[in-house]
Amino acid sequence: MEIFARPRGDLSPHEAVRALLADAVTWYAGISLPAVAKTERGKPFFPDHPDLCFSLSHSGALVLCAVGRRPCGADVQEPRILSERLLRRCFDPRELAAADPLALWCLKESFIKLNGRMDRPLRDMVFLPSGDVFEGPDGAVGRVWQLAGGHAAALVCRGADGLPSAVRYPFAPENTG
Repeated sequence: MEIFARPRGDLSPHEAVRALLADAVTWYAGISLPAVAKTERGKPFFPDHPDLCFSLSHSGALVLCAVGRRPCGADVQEPRILSERLLRRCFDPRELAAADPLALWCLKESFIKLNGRMDRPLRDMVFLPSGDVFEGPDGAVGRVWQLAGGHAAALVCRGADGLPSAVRYPFAPENTG
């Protein structure tokens, strides 16, 4: 599993994240970007390469892409302050006592992407630190990174084995960060 990020530059978010996906797939799997389809839940996948999984995100000036051999969810968020009302509604008090709210938001968004849908209220998706990872619901494990400009990024999958320790940033095929 690898996670890649870079500035989106002058491209639209959609164009930038697709270009990053193409470069990441070529770097990771040695193939050109395959056709992309969506499941009935809306989760994108490669129908001709079911063993190759990915997740995409963009926020502000950054785009993010995770690529690996097992299902994952990834998210990036530009820095912002979450309101007290949102904090009370979306987070368990144990989470807020243990971690930054924006990092937790990224973990929850990543969990939703891993599942392909939101199957419970955000407040019930509890992520608590355990060593250098966060343990979440249903055996989900995540890692969080701080990127340029205060952006937070997260990757969530089932089981900690294979979670990358760093984001390849800024990623370009000739510069693996």
